[in-house]
Amino acid sequence: MRYSLKPPSLVQYFVVLGKLLYYKNESQVQMLLESATFLEAIR
Repeated sequence: MRYSLKPPSLVQYFVVLGKLLYYKNESQVQMLLESATFLEAIR
């Protein structure tokens, strides 16, 4: 797999958020993930 399209820092960021969602399945965490994805999309 090629990760040249995404910066390593961004990949790490989503990995950490993914772990948070896995270990702490809360609606607030999911909202944080969605808002972060939205902010990254309009950047």
